[in-house]
Amino acid sequence: KRVIETKSANYLPFWLCLAGFANGVAWFTYALVYSFDPYIATGNGIGVILGSIQLGFWGYY
Repeated sequence: KRVIETKSANYLPFWLCLAGFANGVAWFTYALVYSFDPYIATGNGIGVILGSIQLGFWGYY
């Protein structure tokens, strides 16, 4: 909310966003490839989507 209000990515640390996105991708890939587990895939799939939105905001602002 603060990023949109101020139109600044100062409140959105890049490395934290990237780490969250990479973590979601890693666990989502693990859940689909190695052990088909829909519970792990669902939670981390949502994490990948939200992480990509965060990175999109960081790139835009």
